[in-house]
Amino acid sequence: LYYLDNWISTQDYPNENYARELLELFSLGVGNYAHADVVAAARAGTGYTINPATGLDHIFYGPAHDYGDKAFFGRTGNWDLVGNARGTATLDLVEQLVTASGQGAVAARTLAKLLWQSFAHFTPSAAQVADVANAALASGRVNVKHALRALFTHGEFYGSAAREGKVKNPVEYVVALLRALALRAPFDAAQRLDVVQYLMSDMGIQLFHQPNVFGWWRRPETRWISVPGFQAKQLAAAYLALVATQNASHPLRSWVRGAPADVMDALFAALGAAQPASSPVRARGMQLVSDLRAAGADEVTLAIRVFQFAAASPPAQLA
Repeated sequence: LYYLDNWISTQDYPNENYARELLELFSLGVGNYAHADVVAAARAGTGYTINPATGLDHIFYGPAHDYGDKAFFGRTGNWDLVGNARGTATLDLVEQLVTASGQGAVAARTLAKLLWQSFAHFTPSAAQVADVANAALASGRVNVKHALRALFTHGEFYGSAAREGKVKNPVEYVVALLRALALRAPFDAAQRLDVVQYLMSDMGIQLFHQPNVFGWWRRPETRWISVPGFQAKQLAAAYLALVATQNASHPLRSWVRGAPADVMDALFAALGAAQPASSPVRARGMQLVSDLRAAGADEVTLAIRVFQFAAASPPAQLA
């Protein structure tokens, strides 16, 4: 309501920002609505604002709402955003967008494509989109839980195109590092610095500060492997490994005491990127372990360097 200016939208001055993004980004997609539908949706959303007493929670303020008839996708009536205006003649605009009798089929396809792109790869086939969309709308109303279940149980979700079709974004990458090392995100109280957040901003994402309403991820995956972003990923891996190795009993220190093959197997397994014995990446990691030992590296240095190598390798970059 605040970010898209709907909190200042009134019957005298309806603001179209929220209404346009509701149709374009969050339900139907580009090309599936007309400007007249945006105008109607903006009028339907008037009066949905922010509680002035708290500045936090949302309220419906009736005196600012437009109770007049509006034409939305060819149907004229007293359209209201989500029914808070009440009254027997009120038409719920969001319900129209997500039900089979309204624009639900279009919304389901849009949702299905976005889910494939978010969790699998950017180029799902028409059949893949249809499978998830049909499941989403099976009850007659778009259901996100049903869509996710259909996606995650789809045979092609586990194929090579999906398994190798995405690069971890900074959030996914940092979470993978923290999970591999069984760490909580560290915070430097003395410096009042959230080091991981600082490094993530160099990777391309600053949490809770998206660049625009479009967000971060709906674009080619190559943006997550740029030179400055990759350097920040390496720094994050090294920093978190350093934090972990301050604990003498941390598993990372015990992992690097084994044979080179066992070291790499443990690291890749922790990162969720187990490698076959013939993998050239695994072989290069084994060589790195041997080289560091030959150079007299201590246990902490060895742990940091090989964890950084494993975390920066292509297998660990794939989502």
